[in-house]
Amino acid sequence: DEGREKARIDWGTRVTLDPMRPTDQRTFVVDGAMTPASWAPASTTPPAITALRSFGDASALFSGPITSRVGAVVGIRWAQASHVARDRRALSQSLAAVTAHIVAAVRAHEEVRALVIAQGAAHPADGWLALGDQSRARDRMGLAQVTWDRRDPDRLALRISGGYQRASLDPALSTTMAKIDSVIDGAVLPLLLRPAGTTSSVRSEVVLSRRPSSKSAHDWRVGATVEHPAMRPALLGAPGAVETVNGDAARVWLFDAPPATPSWHQNGTSLYAGDAVALGRLTLDGSLRVETFSASNGSDTNVSWSAVYPRALATLSI
Repeated sequence: DEGREKARIDWGTRVTLDPMRPTDQRTFVVDGAMTPASWAPASTTPPAITALRSFGDASALFSGPITSRVGAVVGIRWAQASHVARDRRALSQSLAAVTAHIVAAVRAHEEVRALVIAQGAAHPADGWLALGDQSRARDRMGLAQVTWDRRDPDRLALRISGGYQRASLDPALSTTMAKIDSVIDGAVLPLLLRPAGTTSSVRSEVVLSRRPSSKSAHDWRVGATVEHPAMRPALLGAPGAVETVNGDAARVWLFDAPPATPSWHQNGTSLYAGDAVALGRLTLDGSLRVETFSASNGSDTNVSWSAVYPRALATLSI
């Protein structure tokens, strides 16, 4: 219901994460699958571009009450796989993740929810074959969010939430000049420029809406959000490259690395209000959103603006 209401007020595409809630009884689920290397097919002639060598996946899930007022859902997953690329030695990649959703009943019609996610992955660096670097990149991601929610039938509904998210994508920087044949390996720039670095985001929100027991034809909601995303990109995978075209020397690529890691950040604040009025088969839906935004990439000048977004919609049921 919350996702539909927010989509009604906030125009545009939205992805809603709805974590599992604890069950009334304690439950445990364990699952796994594997394919050992001994089951892998033998090398072929000519060799395959890439072939799976081994695979393993295991997960466990707990759901249920911890105390009389606190319940939790905790999931753990581990996965590992190895493959052979262009008939070279086996390369491995792995993933480990844990998710916990804790729900605590503070009092009647009030609860506090905490969501924590941590994930780590290790995999061959992008373009490792062309760059001659078989080291593994290590990526990390973490998220923590806390929500206090009041849904007392005789009081205005109120929700306050705040969260922090951070991700680190390892650029696995090579210290040597890459040797790239654009006929075999592809274009140079996509191999050298990678979406790597660290990103973080802080977000808080307050939402006030009508009483859940209200019989009014109006379904109104007001709220405010504050956001602060930041990024420290590390896009360069190698200091340069020697490019050949089907074995013939073509050009040399050299890049000037910045003296310090760039730091990008932005700040956003928004206030919004919306109301839906049901008049028989006709529903009138209107909302207003006011936003202020500022961003900087560390230069002397910043980018900022303010905007107002009104919206009106009428729906007739036939």
